[in-house]
This record gives sequence, structure tokens and C-alpha cells, in this order.
Amino acid sequence: MICFKWMLQGGYDATFRNLTKALNRVAINADILKSVNKSEHRESCLPSIMQDKQLENGHLKKISSMIAEKHVHLGVELKVPLSRIEQILTEDRDVHIQCLEIMKQWRRRKVLRATFRNLEKACICVGINPDILNQSLK
Repeated sequence: MICFKWMLQGGYDATFRNLTKALNRVAINADILKSVNKSEHRESCLPSIMQDKQLENGHLKKISSMIAEKHVHLGVELKVPLSRIEQILTEDRDVHIQCLEIMKQWRRRKVLRATFRNLEKACICVGINPDILNQSLK
């Protein structure tokens, strides 16, 4: 959470490299950071045919209604610019609409392909149960 506040306050590029540099000054080394980033080795809970499928509006609506609290963290993980996330947070009061808008922004930007696989990885990284993606397929 401290790192997230660091990003919001300064608009810093919070890559693992930059985070490692900053944390080395306080005796937290890269090995500790690497141990945090183990989520990529988890086996997917999605059917293989769906993993590289692009998310459509219907999927985004269902998923955003299930996520709620961690939508800001998810947006950061999906590489949505912090300035855009802040703008969405000030424009929309409803958490579900904020989440939907953040995910739509992710899909529009095309920095990280809007696939189920990439959303699953991001969910795992921010502590959201990725099984909600399976529920969105029903």
C-alpha cells in the first residue's frame, strides 16, 4: 500500500526496477521483491480456449460488478495511467462504474492486451480471486 501511495503522490513509474532502487536504500533487496512476484507461475483457472480471448463489454460489466474494492489497484496493474485513474475516481461516484471505466480504459489503450489471461494475472497480483473470470463466462 505504501508503494501505491508513492505512485499516486509523485506519479512515479513504479516498475520493479525503480522500486528496487528505492527500497535498496532501506535494506529491502531484489530477492524479497521477486518472492512477491510469484503469481505468474500459478496455473490458470480459465479454460484454455478462453485465455487469449479479448474481453467484450458484457464480460467487463459482469467482472466490474464482482470486483469493487480493489479496482484502483487492478487499474495500476493493468497499466492504466494514474492520471486517468484519478480522473475516473473524481468523475464517477459508484465503485462499479469506476471499475468498469478503468477496465474499458485498459482495453482502449492496448498497452497490455485486454485478454482474459492478462486480466487473470492482474487479479492474482492484487489479491482478487481469479475465479470471478470464470463466473463472467456464464
